[in-house]
Amino acid sequence: MELKKGMRVTCRIGGTEIKDARIQEEQGSFYICQDKECGFSCKDKLGYSYSWVFDKDSAWLFKIKESNVTDIEDAQEGDIIIKDGYKRKVLGRCGEVVFRSRFDQLDRCDDMVTITQLKNLGYQIEVPQNDTVNIIVEGKTKTISRTSAKELNLID
Repeated sequence: MELKKGMRVTCRIGGTEIKDARIQEEQGSFYICQDKECGFSCKDKLGYSYSWVFDKDSAWLFKIKESNVTDIEDAQEGDIIIKDGYKRKVLGRCGEVVFRSRFDQLDRCDDMVTITQLKNLGYQIEVPQNDTVNIIVEGKTKTISRTSAKELNLID
């Protein structure tokens, strides 16, 4: 696998499984940016709290795998949300309320929940890797779905 700056990944640092991380490259060094393990720090942690430096040739030690999941707080109408392998579609959003589809029928409304409830339940957004855009918010780079960026009028 070719490592690229900003790539979303899952990995393992020591005994800690990390499901939400991104690769950073600064001055020829590679870092795993994430919120669980504090290591040697890079300048831009891509919105995460910590970074962990590693040698490109030893990436296999960290069991790095490309990921296509983004933060549930960015969920917008049309996004597919997942939990434990089960997929639902966001049929609409009104403020903090999300209208979810059924598991078996993505065009039929099942219920409505808050973003906080989705986060507490462990939902995440599934987005194909080529369907994301990077935005800079308060000096930090964030990756969001292209659908969300369009809904927020950040792109055409």
